[in-house]
Amino acid sequence: AAIAAAIAAAIAAAIAAVIAAVIAAAIAATIAAIAIAIAVAITFAIAFLVVFLVLVAQFESVTSALVVMITVPFGLAAAVFTLALSGTTINLYSQIGVLMLVGIMAKNAILIVEFADQLRERGYTPREAAKEASLVRLRPIMMTMLSTVFAGLPLILGSGAGAEARNAIGWIIFGGLGMAGLVTLFLAPVLYAQIAGFAKPRNSRAAELEAELQEALARGEGMSPARKQLAE
Repeated sequence: AAIAAAIAAAIAAAIAAVIAAVIAAAIAATIAAIAIAIAVAITFAIAFLVVFLVLVAQFESVTSALVVMITVPFGLAAAVFTLALSGTTINLYSQIGVLMLVGIMAKNAILIVEFADQLRERGYTPREAAKEASLVRLRPIMMTMLSTVFAGLPLILGSGAGAEARNAIGWIIFGGLGMAGLVTLFLAPVLYAQIAGFAKPRNSRAAELEAELQEALARGEGMSPARKQLAE
C-alpha cells in the first residue's frame, strides 16, 4: 500500500509538473505574441503618423491629408476580403501586394484631393470641388486601375514553380485593387465634401493679407512714408 501510494504521488507530481510546464510555455508564448503585436501596432502607428505629416506638408491642409488617410483602411479591408474569398493565406507575398494596393489607393485619393483643392482656390464650394474633381480625374484613375488590375491576371492564372507566391500577389492586385479602386472613386469625394469645409482654401490667407494691406494703404494709418513706399 505504501509503495502504491508513493507511485501515485510520483505520478501526480509528474503530471502536475507537466501541466505547470505547459501552462508556463503557453503563457510565455502568449506574452511573446502580445509583445510582437504591440511592436507591430507601434510601427504602423509611427508609419501612419509620418505619412500623415508628409501629406499635411504637401497639401498645406490637415483636412485634405485626413481625407487621403481615411481611405487607406478601406483598401486593407478589400485586401483581406479578397484573401478570404480566394482562400489565400496572409504571407510575405500577399503583404507585398497589400503595400502596392495601399500606395495605388493613396495615389488615386491624392489625384482627387489635389485637384479639388485647386478648384476651391478658384472659388468652388467643397461639394462642387469634390464633384468636379471626381469627374475630371475619373479617366486617369480608371486607366491606372484597369491596367494594374488586368496585369494581375497572369499572376493568378500562372502555374508551375512559385505559382503560390505569384497567386497571392495576383489576387491582391486583381481583387483587392478592383474593389478598393471603386471604393476610392466614391469615398474620397464624399469625405472631401464633408471634411474640407472645416478648412479654408490655401490661397485664402494670402487674399486676406492682400486685403489688409490694401486697406492699410487706403487709410494710411500708422504707417510712415518709408513704410508706405516699401509696401507699395
